[in-house]
Amino acid sequence: ARRPGDAVAMTEIMVDAGKAVTVADSAQRVAPLRPAELAAATAWTQGMIQFDAVPLAQAVREIGRYTPVSFVIDDAQLASLPVTGYFRTGDIDGLVDALQANFPIEVRREGDRVHLGGRPAR
Repeated sequence: ARRPGDAVAMTEIMVDAGKAVTVADSAQRVAPLRPAELAAATAWTQGMIQFDAVPLAQAVREIGRYTPVSFVIDDAQLASLPVTGYFRTGDIDGLVDALQANFPIEVRREGDRVHLGGRPAR
């Protein structure tokens, strides 16, 4: 059995344009991308990022790759909220505005950290 840190043999995989590769411990799979998946995967080349029902935790992790601001999800129930939208990379204000307009999310900023928490019921 393989243990964490064990060396892994490298395998060459040819991936044509419009396809994606998924690599797991014991298998690789190359599959064509749907037009929406292709658009989302290449949006960064135009300074944009696209999400299609992506869990909030994954969306803020991806946005965080393009900015020094880090996101902290203070309410674990928010992590799985599906986020859909087209955002400019690094546009923290645009993302925060969209989240507050569409979800019961309270945003608190502390320097280079953005905290996302549940909004109290009214």
